[in-house]
Amino acid sequence: MLSDKLAPFADPLREWLDGHGVQAVLVRPERYVFGAGDAIMLRERWAAVTTAPPARV
Repeated sequence: MLSDKLAPFADPLREWLDGHGVQAVLVRPERYVFGAGDAIMLRERWAAVTTAPPARV
């Protein structure tokens, strides 16, 4: 945890990550979990979703 604002949440977050056997979690603005797992994999998947061309309808 690098941010002082996040310091109070460090222990519960660490426990959650360890309990789920993951390195990182990506939480959307509306507080839904986008995914959890390897940090690099999450970054790549988020980039793929946010930079993909719009679907044809």
